[in-house]
Amino acid sequence: MEQVAQRRTKTPQARVGLRRPGRHRDRDSFGLSLFFCLGRRHPLDPIVTPVNWARIKAITFDAGGTLIEPYPSVGEVYAAVTAEFGFAGVSAAELNRAFASAWKQRRAFDYSPSRWKMLVEETFGSPLPGGLFEAIYERFRQPSSWRIWEDVRPTLQTLSDRGYRLAVVSNWDERLRDLLNTLDLGRYLEFIVLSIEAGATKPSPLIFQRALDELKVPAGEVLHIGDSWSEDVEGARACGMAALLLDRRKTSASSISSLDQLPALLCVPHDQKPPAL
Repeated sequence: MEQVAQRRTKTPQARVGLRRPGRHRDRDSFGLSLFFCLGRRHPLDPIVTPVNWARIKAITFDAGGTLIEPYPSVGEVYAAVTAEFGFAGVSAAELNRAFASAWKQRRAFDYSPSRWKMLVEETFGSPLPGGLFEAIYERFRQPSSWRIWEDVRPTLQTLSDRGYRLAVVSNWDERLRDLLNTLDLGRYLEFIVLSIEAGATKPSPLIFQRALDELKVPAGEVLHIGDSWSEDVEGARACGMAALLLDRRKTSASSISSLDQLPALLCVPHDQKPPAL
């Protein structure tokens, strides 16, 4: 999913370009399903993540790649919006690959609209016609552009029923709060910490400290779960929180592959080893 086609690696950024109908063919129908994980790697850890499960009273979640993912894909959404502007035949697969490259190479990304615009233009390889970026930006505000992972609702409901305090800590802009509420996930959450509002992005301890300030509980009583080893696991641990990696492709011995494994782990006494993940 993370790989960019070999023929595109000679230049730092792939050029997709916008063409009028009849001047470009879509050569590939496949697209990326999840862009927030692009380029992420984590070291394999032979020891299951040490967590004092009995001590956990609150759980914070990453959003993109953990609770929700773009639907059908970033490239397909981009292509649909550009078609509405009269640029038919833009390849969703090409856009996916170009976005993957731009996302992987991003630096000092603060999730502001202006930075998003730069990233989208890097994806297309050229400045965008007036109004196109704004339309794309707004399209990702809509629930139709997102899919909730199937293990999310049952897990949040179970944890909520058990009395755990739940929240989200995410590198995201102001659109996320309304999006999660529209997707009916907000009702499980006590609050949502956004990097754009916290003035810091994961893995900075500052954004996790914002969550701890809201919870008003010791860091050791909070578990953070996300799909990035560096941003979610290392970031949370640096703030004294417990952390667990969600790796849906299960490439790490120290991760869970589905959120529905979490309730069982939280029932494990402190003096016992958790079940094999």
